Parts: sequence; C-alpha cells; structure tokens
Amino acid sequence: MARKRSDAAGNATPTVAFDATKEAPGSSTRREESLTAIPGEHTRGPGEKPVRKLGERLRALRNERGWTLDELSERSGVSRSTLSKIERAEASPTYDVIQRLAHGFQLDVPEFFGPGPRRASATGRRAVSRVSEEQVHEGRGYLYRPICAELSTKKMIPFHATILAKTLEDAGGYTRHAGEECLYVLSGQVEFHTEHYAPVVLNPGDAIYIDSKMGHACTSLGPKPAEVFWVTVDED
Repeated sequence: MARKRSDAAGNATPTVAFDATKEAPGSSTRREESLTAIPGEHTRGPGEKPVRKLGERLRALRNERGWTLDELSERSGVSRSTLSKIERAEASPTYDVIQRLAHGFQLDVPEFFGPGPRRASATGRRAVSRVSEEQVHEGRGYLYRPICAELSTKKMIPFHATILAKTLEDAGGYTRHAGEECLYVLSGQVEFHTEHYAPVVLNPGDAIYIDSKMGHACTSLGPKPAEVFWVTVDED
C-alpha cells in the first residue's frame, strides 16, 4: 500500500510518486513522465494471444507522418524521452499517455492501438467483437483488449482489461484524463484507488463509475490478475 498523508481537511490520502505531466502551453520546459518498465513480465499461458507492444505501433504512426520525436512531443504533450522509451519497448504507457498520443495523431484510442476495418459515423451502426479476433495490447500495469474497435468516432471506448498491477507504483501512480469511466469486475479482486476517496475493494459483479479527471488507478489483490470490463467516455 502507498504511504498515507493527511490533506487540509484531515483526510488520509495515499502518497504516490507520480509526476506525469504535459507541457503547459507556451512553456519551453517539459518534465519527464513517471514511466518505467513494469516489474516482471506477464507470462502468457498456452493458447493465449501474444501481447502487442505499443512501441512498434507508435513508431509506425510517427514514420507514416514523417514526424520526429520532437514533433510528436509537441503535438501530444508527451516528453521526447518518454516517447523514445516507449518506442524502444523500455516502458509501457499509462492510459492518460495513451490518450494523449492518440489525440496527437488525431486518432481515437482504438485506432491508436492498431489498424483494422473501420466504420465511419452513421446512423444504425453496430459492431460485434469475437474473442477469436481480439488483440491484446500492453499498457503500464494492465493488458487491454479493445472491444468493437472497428467503429470509429465512438462516444464510448470499451475494453476487456487484465489488471497486472499489484501496487500503485506498478500501475504508474494515479492517472488523470478527460471523460468519465465505468469498471465492472469479471473475475478476481480489484482495489480501486482515487485521490479523493479511500480505496475500495471490488469483487466479481461489483462496479464503480468515476470522473476520469480525478486521479485514479486500480490494482489486483488476488493470486491471479483480475479481469474487468472497462468503459471510458472521452470528452475531447
């Protein structure tokens, strides 16, 4: 567990070393994201799909546009050194970094995860996801499987996620990003951390809904990584 401190109101809140920030408009100084390799690799069992590293996808998108790391840094608000670490598979990004990168490329998050057949905005749309067609992508502390990714310009972004993080440090500390989100536990046990509330333990069938701009993270408490259905709504 993270160390506790008291806020101005006397409430105990976790103290987490996390300095992921983006450059303020007009600023010439960009601080480093707290982005380091996840302690230990997640071992895939027989028959499990390989985990796709985002570094290759990031480099491919950047090269397609002919951008340097500095240019992508300016467009996304993610530091050059962090981009370099992601591309070299030395670090996995937290969700807020993934969201900023997607916006920097003018893509939605599922499009950033990987190319595929896309359906543009129209009335009467539908999409079906098959487990046999799912792709697994690695983020800091989590594995993401985008659901119904073929629909572009969705208001909701659903994922089937595996919670690998055991501590807030594993998860990269608190994440903050635009929008709202809902998490529903499928299996295992999750401890959901938010900066304004005490951590809450969620069991299979439990759910939580939050304002994503509030710092948040979740960790897995059981002997096996928890599985969750996670939906975010991106306001940008």
